[in-house]
Amino acid sequence: MDKIFKARKPTMKLVSQLEPYESSLKHSKSELQFPKLHSWIFHICSSIREFGAINGYTTETYESLHKDYVKKLYKLTNKKKIEKQIMKIIRRKAIITENSLKEIPKTPIALKYSKKLYEFCIQNAEIYIQTRMNNPDLEKEIKLGFEKFLECLDYTCHQNY
Repeated sequence: MDKIFKARKPTMKLVSQLEPYESSLKHSKSELQFPKLHSWIFHICSSIREFGAINGYTTETYESLHKDYVKKLYKLTNKKKIEKQIMKIIRRKAIITENSLKEIPKTPIALKYSKKLYEFCIQNAEIYIQTRMNNPDLEKEIKLGFEKFLECLDYTCHQNY
């Protein structure tokens, strides 16, 4: 518990140093166009007082967003009508990202048969296969495949339905 209290000491010291300025900054002439200062005075300090300091209470997130979405994009503009150009760049990047994440659906193509390639009568299958099996150049695997096919054909044709 002592470690937590010691870690909170510097934060509480900073909060106490900012307290005298809090009332004068409520009616700021610059309308608090300083995001970090505004964040500290009106949001972070009151949150620290109410809930205590937490690790990672930082503005680094917003700084990196500012760098990615403003500074880098500013360099890509021609320095005229900057906001419009930056918004166009962001919009284009978002469209590209969205489109690249979409899966392109594959539409099946209907097969169209224009002409008959050949005609084969199943009754003559055994004769056809036997003539091919007698070929001496035929490999063993193909002969075995023909034999198994004939077995399946016999089984299918002679089954009682």
